Amino acid sequence: MIPEFFEFHQPTRVVYGIGISSDFSAELEFLKAKWLFLFSDRILEKVGLVGRLKEALAKMGVEIAGEFLDVPPNSGVKVVKKAAELAKQHEPDGIIALGGGSVIDTAKAANIHKQRRGFAGRLLRRKHGRATLKAAHSIADDRRHGLGSNHGGRYL
Repeated sequence: MIPEFFEFHQPTRVVYGIGISSDFSAELEFLKAKWLFLFSDRILEKVGLVGRLKEALAKMGVEIAGEFLDVPPNSGVKVVKKAAELAKQHEPDGIIALGGGSVIDTAKAANIHKQRRGFAGRLLRRKHGRATLKAAHSIADDRRHGLGSNHGGRYL
C-alpha cells in the first residue's frame, strides 16, 4: 500500500559539472577552507589526477596542508588511525578526497577520528546497525562511480 504522504530529506549538497574539479572556488569560499589535507591513492597520483587537482587548488588560492595517498581498497581502522594522526599534525581547515569509495570513506572516518579522539575506530568496529556522522568541511571527487561510497556532508 502506498502512503498518502511521504517526505524525504537528505542534507547532502551535490555540485556537478564538466570541469568542476578545476574550479570549485565558490564551494571552498563557502566553507572558508584555504588549508586542506588531501586524501587519495597511488593510482590516481600515478595517472596525474592528484597533480592536476593540486594545480587547480593552487589557482584557487588553496594550499595543501598535507596528504595521505596510501589508501588501499577497503581500508580499515589501522589506515584510518594513521591518516588521522598525520592530518592532525597539519591542523587543516578541512579535508579533500580524490578517489572512489575507499578514499572518500577513509577521509571521512579519519576526519571523525581526528575530531573525536578515536571515536571512528569504535564506530568502524560496530557489527550491527549503521551510524552516520557528518564530517566537517569535506569535499570529495568520486572518479570511480558506483563503488558504493556513501556521501554525508558536503561533497562535490
